Amino acid sequence: MPWGETPAAEALDATALDAIRALQRPDAPDILQKVVGLYLAGAAAQLTQLKKSLAAGDMKGVQAIAHSLKSSSANLGVIHLAPLCREIEAMAGAGDAESIAPKFAEIEQEFIRAQAALQSLSREKGS
Repeated sequence: MPWGETPAAEALDATALDAIRALQRPDAPDILQKVVGLYLAGAAAQLTQLKKSLAAGDMKGVQAIAHSLKSSSANLGVIHLAPLCREIEAMAGAGDAESIAPKFAEIEQEFIRAQAALQSLSREKGS
């Protein structure tokens, strides 16, 4: 199945993934697989911490975590999650805790979608 027809194509930026693939060295472990694994583990932990910071009303914590998750998502080409994180980062900076909760639910859903796309990409590579 060509890239444009895969579930990953809707959730991921092929250009960002290609940039990571370009770093691959011969006879080295698959760099994209490693980066994806690190991202998924780190993003899941950041989402948990983001939820805790939000529940505690720690807007500085929310802002910092959203910033970090935005950056890592953008670097990996998770194109829908990064802008949502940018919105939460701005809301937290403005102290707008009430607007963050519904946006956080969107982030959780988008992470699930991105996770599935990244895992699909991994399975496609393995086949």
